[in-house]
Amino acid sequence: MSASLTRVFISYRRAVSEVTARLIESHLPKHVYDVFYDIDSIDGGQFKPILFNEIAARQFFILIVDKGTLERCSDPEDILRREIEYALELNKTVIPVLVNNLSFGDLEPYLPDKLQELKRWQAIPFVNYYFHAFMLKLRERYLREEDMEPSGALKSPSEDALLKLAEEESARNQKIVLRAVLTEDIKALNDSVASLKESRASYRALNEAIKTEMHAIKKRLEDLRVVDKGACPLCANALDEEQRVNLLGMIESDGKARGDVWRANKMQMESLEQEIMEKMRRLEELEADLYALNKLL
Repeated sequence: MSASLTRVFISYRRAVSEVTARLIESHLPKHVYDVFYDIDSIDGGQFKPILFNEIAARQFFILIVDKGTLERCSDPEDILRREIEYALELNKTVIPVLVNNLSFGDLEPYLPDKLQELKRWQAIPFVNYYFHAFMLKLRERYLREEDMEPSGALKSPSEDALLKLAEEESARNQKIVLRAVLTEDIKALNDSVASLKESRASYRALNEAIKTEMHAIKKRLEDLRVVDKGACPLCANALDEEQRVNLLGMIESDGKARGDVWRANKMQMESLEQEIMEKMRRLEELEADLYALNKLL
């Protein structure tokens, strides 16, 4: 463990607080904290010395308290109770994290004599949907050695410190709002690009069908042009010259109309392609902005 890192031990009851513990544990190392929390079974005896050594080696002891955390602490051999008692015995800075609006009044029936000392420590409430604000407060107000009195109580912060904390939280909230806006804009652009690509595909399919029809028209024209008299090569009916010329004109007119539609569709596809490219470039810019913003959060 690096001496430059603030060392933290997270104590929790796995059955009720594993998700909360994982959230806190995954966040703190990003802000130069060395965190230990047990993620495997600790029923085996060999794990207990490791846990107690880790508690001894760390300044801060975060205790996550949810409904069901302390109920088994009436047992002197309960591992969570032993962790708490050891941290108190070593005068570690204990930070109770109270989940689901719990208070020490709710926990009074589950605090054996030694654990009554927990009540002298200032607890911090945990609210999942304000997680980043919670973590900012935890880092700035609780995990700071210079802010701790020898008794373990928190000093009252200065006005400047409170102002700085408020400014940082406000700046972070603004970034969170901006991230939400960018995310929504990216989604809207993706939906728009998908719709444009669908339209382009429809025009392409239409032109493929028209192309096939135009090849058939070309073949009919070739057949009619080589017929001087006799039966029509298309319907086998009797065909004189005037009828042949009229039929040629009708088929040529049909072919021209289909050709006009094919060219109009082609222009639409080119316009759609240009619009797709412009939106894709904008999408890349927004995704780059979102990536940079996420690195700041």
